[in-house]
Amino acid sequence: MADPFARVLGSFDEAGRMRHVLMEEVRGRYLDLDRDDVVAEHLAWVLGMTAMRIDPTRPHGPGNRAECRSVVVVGASGAGKSRLIRRAFACNTALDDFADQEAPRIAISVQLPSPCTLQTMGQAILAELGYEPERAPGEAVAWTRVRKLLERRGILVVHLDEMHNATETANVLELAKIRKTMKALMANPRWPVALIVSGLPHVTEFMEAVAVEPLPGQEPMTPVDRETEVRRRFRFVELQPLALPTDLEVVKNAAANLAKMAGFDLPNDFETEVAPRLLHATLYQYGTCLEFIGDVIELMLTQEGSGTVMTLDRFADGYAKRTGNGAPMNPFVAPDWPKVDCRAILRERDDQAPRERASASGRRRRS
Repeated sequence: MADPFARVLGSFDEAGRMRHVLMEEVRGRYLDLDRDDVVAEHLAWVLGMTAMRIDPTRPHGPGNRAECRSVVVVGASGAGKSRLIRRAFACNTALDDFADQEAPRIAISVQLPSPCTLQTMGQAILAELGYEPERAPGEAVAWTRVRKLLERRGILVVHLDEMHNATETANVLELAKIRKTMKALMANPRWPVALIVSGLPHVTEFMEAVAVEPLPGQEPMTPVDRETEVRRRFRFVELQPLALPTDLEVVKNAAANLAKMAGFDLPNDFETEVAPRLLHATLYQYGTCLEFIGDVIELMLTQEGSGTVMTLDRFADGYAKRTGNGAPMNPFVAPDWPKVDCRAILRERDDQAPRERASASGRRRRS
């Protein structure tokens, strides 16, 4: 098959290719926070449990491994959950090859589809394991194959990303099946697997239910036992939104780091004038904030006369480009910017109904 990316890159002129290379570096730069250390610590705990033997006098292997544990990372959309976990994997010497499908890796990361059922979850895991038959297997066949392949390939950790795609769309019976299957993976007497789960905040409640799900032959737990079991098996991390004024320096440092890569500078009043609006514009989510800073850098690289200083006006241009909003709905322009609803798109003013815009079919629909 012809390389589709070569066609895209071949369409750029020399300046475009240089800009593309620079933006790859800007968008690829990872700027960690204290929360990265917390997740790394929990990941090390999970890995240690995967290597825990039931009988220390016997070698590791099927049937001589303790039940595994789980780490649950939740946060709002744009908090940076997926990238944080991928970074934690890459920085752990036991997992640093997890993204290489050709390497003898011990962890995989699976983005769950939407909508997600137990069957499609199993199929997604199989695809990540390199098993994609012409005919998609049914639920029972898929999970039988999952368990066999996880053991055969020595997979100790499975990251289930976008877990809310299952909890938001599955019905009660489907959710019960998913809970039982996830618990069974962790407690499989032959080859238990640790789970790293990430998703929106409400995933926490579902994962607590997974922790206390009784295994076949077990009686339901008492309330006290349930609380103990959740703490014993699971560790939870919530990625909190950034806040004013405590995180202004965090935003300034991130912007300065990325700007420097492009040869740009920040204005002297960035921390007092730009950073607060930047936080509000990106809904106080760190991942979205970094992404938007990248948008502004790319816009400045493509616009003549933008200069080399990332002023308030440059962020206003970037926000207008990103949302299609008019000045009254642009927090970098509006005088009363804290009241601007930064979830809105294609709005000229705050009292305007959503504009109609054309769908792919050419019909009009509400934004």
